[in-house]
Amino acid sequence: MKRMRREIRLFLMIGCVLALSRSAGAGGKNVAAGRLTCFERGIPVARESRLGFRPVDARVMRWAAGDDVDGTGRAVVELTPEHRSVFFQAGIRRLYLLSGSGRYVPGGADVLRFWVRIPSGSPLLSKTGERTFGVWTYHWKPGDEHVGGPSNRGLATDSMMHGYAEFSFRPECSGRWIRVQLSEKAFQKQRDYYHWYAASGVTAPYDFWATLRQVQFVSLGDGDAERADWELDCLGLERRPRLVEVDPSFHRAVAPPGGEIRVPVRITNPTSRDRSYRYFISSALGADRETLYQMVWRTDSLVPARLAQRAVKAGGGVGAVRLHDAFLRPVGYKEISVRAGESWKGYVVHRMHPGMRTGAKKISFSGKNFSARRDTLMTTLIFWDPHEPMSGDEACLINPGSNADEPGHRAPPGFPRQEPPPPGWRSRDVPLHQPGGTFVSMIRLGEAA
Repeated sequence: MKRMRREIRLFLMIGCVLALSRSAGAGGKNVAAGRLTCFERGIPVARESRLGFRPVDARVMRWAAGDDVDGTGRAVVELTPEHRSVFFQAGIRRLYLLSGSGRYVPGGADVLRFWVRIPSGSPLLSKTGERTFGVWTYHWKPGDEHVGGPSNRGLATDSMMHGYAEFSFRPECSGRWIRVQLSEKAFQKQRDYYHWYAASGVTAPYDFWATLRQVQFVSLGDGDAERADWELDCLGLERRPRLVEVDPSFHRAVAPPGGEIRVPVRITNPTSRDRSYRYFISSALGADRETLYQMVWRTDSLVPARLAQRAVKAGGGVGAVRLHDAFLRPVGYKEISVRAGESWKGYVVHRMHPGMRTGAKKISFSGKNFSARRDTLMTTLIFWDPHEPMSGDEACLINPGSNADEPGHRAPPGFPRQEPPPPGWRSRDVPLHQPGGTFVSMIRLGEAA
């Protein structure tokens, strides 16, 4: 009898250990970067908490066996002028792609990875580098119950956190599988902030990949093209070693509209070899994101947010914020050399100007009245290693750059005359695949002291 009791206790202990192992394994699978779909058994369709493509998108996608990346199957996508994009998501709104649940788990991914194959002659190919293909992201701020509304299926798709990566493919890469890896550097603008660069600003202070709830693949080619055919396989989120790290990665402050704000930063080379870095800084000046978002969820429309940015005359560009070294000397267009495992110290210097801030502007939409000010200066600073060799697949993508450093656009109030950086230092030179190395600041302009 005693022996039987010991065996029962042993059995229960083993069962508990196995249950805990399975629970930990399941949790690890949920929060670790990895595949979202490799089209093993067809086109996955989003239903409830299951990840997949919208049912309407599955109509322009078909599954094909063989001749794919991993031997399980592939998706053939046939986009038309009437149906120019497909969405990967869950059936409900408030569910993160990375965790597979409503849990926000930062630090779990560095890039969005997928394979594409594009036939020769496709409108997605470009010799000149205009935007032909878009990967747009939708993000849910932790705790934001407005996304999805009470039913968790409402029209509010994101927390005013919507990133845009737009690029093209080189014609010489047609007809073969291309491994696409997009870091947060690839996402060049945020909804309603179009003079912008780097997705770290889209979701700051939250993790870009941890807040991701929906991905949209978009054909941006000629609207008269009859169809844009391409193949997709093995979509997932991955970890990748970072070539550069910035501390802090985010800074928020309130300042009078005048004087300077200096933020100390440390640039670290976490790799085993010496590196030299270039950088790109751009800023956007406009209404506060939370103010715009309140307009969106109260009206269930993006129109009032766009009206508000127009009313306050939002804009952006380069030159309002500059990088200085530890002795407060401007770095200029000189590469920053950092030995393996060591750091460089400097300052991000914000030059505020009284003309940056406006009084309240009234906006009316759908029977509701709102007000907004031009009172927020948002800046992204990006570092990258221009000497890191590109793989053949990475070289297939052409970065068209941001409008932040386009020559000829008018400078917002308080910005210097817009002069594009020299070749090699422009937004179009930022590699789309290198993760890490971003700093974001959000400076609210208060009343004059």
